[in-house]
Amino acid sequence: MSINQEPIAWEEHCAWFADRLRDEACAFYVAAMPEGDFLGQVRFRLDEERAVVSLSLHRRARGKGLAGPILEQACERLFKDRPDLQDVSAYIRRDNEVSLRSFARAGFREQGSSVFNKLEFAIYRLPRPL
Repeated sequence: MSINQEPIAWEEHCAWFADRLRDEACAFYVAAMPEGDFLGQVRFRLDEERAVVSLSLHRRARGKGLAGPILEQACERLFKDRPDLQDVSAYIRRDNEVSLRSFARAGFREQGSSVFNKLEFAIYRLPRPL
């Protein structure tokens, strides 16, 4: 449900991922069960005071109400790790009702909309907790 929905070659994805891991303006968090089963990942694109979040859940983790709690924990950790960070934003496709609800459950609130690649996205924002 992302902005770019074109298939990506595996080699291209591996190069992109390696670049993100080296990028200080990127933070990755992995969500897993206590026994180690992978649930998904949360990625943040950072600048000095703001971040944009991207969430991806493994197929077996979808539809179980896990997205909201995973987002909450990842954002809590990010705010702890980055004391100057003021807020986190998310760009969610309007037709992705499940994600809209998940981000709302995690405390994000709609702040407007934008259009990318002829698709409308809701902009949700989570301010730093007081």
